[in-house]
Amino acid sequence: MKEFRGTKGEWLVDDIDVISRETGFAICQVYDGLDTHISEMDMEVVNANARLMATAPELLEALQAMLERFDYKEQSIYSFAAKEIDVAKAVIKKAIE
Repeated sequence: MKEFRGTKGEWLVDDIDVISRETGFAICQVYDGLDTHISEMDMEVVNANARLMATAPELLEALQAMLERFDYKEQSIYSFAAKEIDVAKAVIKKAIE
């Protein structure tokens, strides 16, 4: 499986930015407050989006680890989850390619 090429390490939410713990650099800005349409966005939604983005590397790592163990093609006991496993593999591919 290919490796994630984005910013390594832990990501944190810092106000409206998602930042790298190691470098302190912003990975993305969730909300800049300048666009009037976006400025109507509920800050609770903005913060929830930032938290989800900040956990993306951990979610990717956890999902990859799970898929290494749960291969329905090699272990038929997991065939009940074949569709979900295939979806997870496709999502990982989308994230890292």
